[in-house]
Amino acid sequence: MNGSEDNPKGHSDGEPGLEPQPPLPPVVLGPIEMNDSSPAEETPRPLPLPYRSRRPAAIDLNPSSRELLLGWCLWLLGSWIILGMGFQRTPIREMILASMLGMMLLWPAFRLSQDGRRRRTIHRDTTADVAAMHTDSHAPGLTPGLILRDWFALNCVFQAVVWPHVLTEQWHMDQAAWVTAAVAAWSLLAGAVTSLGCLARRNAGRVAAMAAIVLLLFGEPVVLAWMNRLGEDGQLGGFDWPMHVSPIEAIYALTAKAVDFDPSPWAVPVMCVALAAFATWAAAIATSKHDLRLHSLAK
Repeated sequence: MNGSEDNPKGHSDGEPGLEPQPPLPPVVLGPIEMNDSSPAEETPRPLPLPYRSRRPAAIDLNPSSRELLLGWCLWLLGSWIILGMGFQRTPIREMILASMLGMMLLWPAFRLSQDGRRRRTIHRDTTADVAAMHTDSHAPGLTPGLILRDWFALNCVFQAVVWPHVLTEQWHMDQAAWVTAAVAAWSLLAGAVTSLGCLARRNAGRVAAMAAIVLLLFGEPVVLAWMNRLGEDGQLGGFDWPMHVSPIEAIYALTAKAVDFDPSPWAVPVMCVALAAFATWAAAIATSKHDLRLHSLAK
């Protein structure tokens, strides 16, 4: 046979042929493995905006005026419900006397039962979530300003008790004004004594302040009743004088019917009580400033 037929590739027997090439590996698509020695670059995160650090916040753990106002509203509402059960009419005089008892007994007892000299505060650091609590034994927590705000808030709520009677009971405007002034004067004096008691360094000062308020309210009626009792036994003559220290008789007279209203006997006592309240408040504010000065020097 022909040599060309024996050699299909066209090479002669004497010529060396080309070596066959190995087949190419199959192409496989898969995940790309990253080398641990060369980690991928992370996308840089945006820097936070600059902020101004706040001052450490001091949180007063003494009950605030919100609890006081809530209790005051509940006291007025409960008095109106309880006193209204036994009367066929609106108990105007009894409601105002109950309001006076709340301002001159419950409010001072609420504030004097708190620790006015030691104030627990929580200082929070804004740069780190850390809260530190300590007791400041010199800084007064119940300042005269706080007690004065209490007095203003209580008397504002009390107006809802007085002024509707101008329409329902035909009171004159001056009668409602005199009732408001009398309650405001005696409660202002009670608040001033309360403020002095809260500034006391010992518990005995707060007890003495509460005793003085109780005597202001009930001292004169008790003395008058005791002396009249001795007069009935023949030991002393009968005594009957208008009460100028206690507000009970003044409130009783000022809440009379419109035809029997006469404010002239009570104008001077109300103004004297208001002047005494102003003087006591001046003493309380001076004492508070003196304590703050001592506290700043102690630092």
